[in-house]
Amino acid sequence: MFKNLPATCMVAALLCMFSAAPALAQTESDTSYVKPTLPKGPPPGQQPMPRQPMQQTEERPTLMDRLYTGGSFGLQFGTVTNISVSPILGYMATEKFWFGTGFIYQYQRVRTYDLRTGHRGAVTLQSYGTKFFAQQELLNLENINLGGRILAHGEYEVLRMQYAETNPNSGQVYRNNRIEATPMVGLGYRQSMGGRATADLYVLYNLSNSLYTPYRNPIIRFGLNIPFRR
Repeated sequence: MFKNLPATCMVAALLCMFSAAPALAQTESDTSYVKPTLPKGPPPGQQPMPRQPMQQTEERPTLMDRLYTGGSFGLQFGTVTNISVSPILGYMATEKFWFGTGFIYQYQRVRTYDLRTGHRGAVTLQSYGTKFFAQQELLNLENINLGGRILAHGEYEVLRMQYAETNPNSGQVYRNNRIEATPMVGLGYRQSMGGRATADLYVLYNLSNSLYTPYRNPIIRFGLNIPFRR
């Protein structure tokens, strides 16, 4: 249909078509779809909810946290010199109650008297065995700024012991062996040594009426307690 139009009209028509194309493209971009965004933050006039602090669960002590080792050392002088060493393995059942077991080794030197000759001498004896003990805190002096704790202490030990015996006919002193059980009770004082380690001082009373018991009242002992995990 453009054959009957003059050349100048055709040129003008083409220029109009090319100038209208950017306008159409701009119109399409202006009318493109925009995804709506959700409002951020609380509505006007409403305060944000405070964050709740995370609750920390208290860890229960493990077996290694409750176990401790250490031992006691005993010393007694007189007619019978008694030196005892006792390593222990203890268990802290609660913050105020402990129990455990231990091994005992004792060295004794007993003065002797020969009735026939009137000679005075001494005989050495060695004993070993096991013991079981329990302790209960009675008073915590740390609460009144005096330091330390007062304990009730009880133990039961069984020894395969040597003892000195005198032959009534000859007056000769010789060694003999027997199994001796000894219950003991008393009080203790426990002092912290830094960390969880503690030092103990005990004053015990021997409840046995046996003539062969190796202890004379009162019994003084020193002990250490060292936890497996500090």
